[in-house]
Amino acid sequence: PFTDAEKYFLRKEELTGVVQHVPTPSDERLARLYKDALALVYPSLYEGFGLPILEAFESGCPVVCSRSSSFVEIAGEAAIYFEPKDPASLVRALRQMQSPDVREQHVLLGRKRADSFSPARTAEETARLYRTIREDSGNMASYP
Repeated sequence: PFTDAEKYFLRKEELTGVVQHVPTPSDERLARLYKDALALVYPSLYEGFGLPILEAFESGCPVVCSRSSSFVEIAGEAAIYFEPKDPASLVRALRQMQSPDVREQHVLLGRKRADSFSPARTAEETARLYRTIREDSGNMASYP
């Protein structure tokens, strides 16, 4: 749940009607949330990967995320970024995403970005890596 400070911030910035916290939804509810949301807001300071970013992209939901961790590498130009410790930066990003043209552009960029992380492509890249390792280890056997 939002803290009192977060609730105050949302009221002050007039965002209470457009921001909601939903704890651990079912897969069906999550799909509806992605479909109906203005954007996925991902304010993490650190994540190892950021799978929800790709889930949102695949669902046609644009992403507003913190400029931290691996997010820039994962989302590329498909997301609108904000500084993770600057609340005003988040507000600016959300206001930018409210433009229908900006939102639609990021939906399209997100779907394209998600394709580069598809399961088929991931399997292909993993197999290629394994082949490279196998070939390199075979070459190492010939070293004295």
